[in-house]
Amino acid sequence: MHTYPRPPDPRHAALVSRLLRSSELKWRHHGIGLLQAYVVEGSHPSDTETRLHVWHPSLRLEGMDDSGLMHDHRFVLESSVLLGAMLDTEIRLHEEFHHEYDAREERPDIFQIWRIENARAKESSGQGWVKLESEARYSLERAKHVYSQGATYHYKARAFHRSDVDELTVTLCVKRNQSSEPARLLAKAGATPRHAFEDDPNRYHDADNPACRALLLEASDRLATLARNERRWS
Repeated sequence: MHTYPRPPDPRHAALVSRLLRSSELKWRHHGIGLLQAYVVEGSHPSDTETRLHVWHPSLRLEGMDDSGLMHDHRFVLESSVLLGAMLDTEIRLHEEFHHEYDAREERPDIFQIWRIENARAKESSGQGWVKLESEARYSLERAKHVYSQGATYHYKARAFHRSDVDELTVTLCVKRNQSSEPARLLAKAGATPRHAFEDDPNRYHDADNPACRALLLEASDRLATLARNERRWS
């Protein structure tokens, strides 16, 4: 699927533009390439939550290829693209039943599932653990999608996908029906993934970081322009 750019709702663009400049949002840097902040955060796992994501290629930390680029969610995801484009890869798993595996000669196209501690629990525990789910190995079937500005896409809970961007991108995400079960990620067989929120000297720790602040302000300016120029799309 490849959607083509269309204007976001100008009300959403204007409101998100203001939110990106707000000092009330608490931003955190996810190592796969985005800044996250809750607009509405629940007090119970079953609560619906809304979160802002600001993506940029410069936000991806080194070593993330086996550390969360291919992941699932503990919740039903609805993501609306307000700026830029999400390069999304839908992933289906096929278990490989090879009893002759030699652990010293792992195939590069075979993956294993890891469970990962969620970000809020990591902040509380300070650990950020990743745990191998089982010894099962899988090959992958991929379907690539481009969700451009103005598009909304959905993923069921426990469905694997990969998210990439080539440019500054802003998404507004709604999380529904969250489970207490850990989210999962895929890593090449034999590789141990990093936690995407582990300490890293290249991480943007908060919105006061100059590079982080510059991205938020640029995104805000561009969304404000979209809100003002709505008629130019008609």
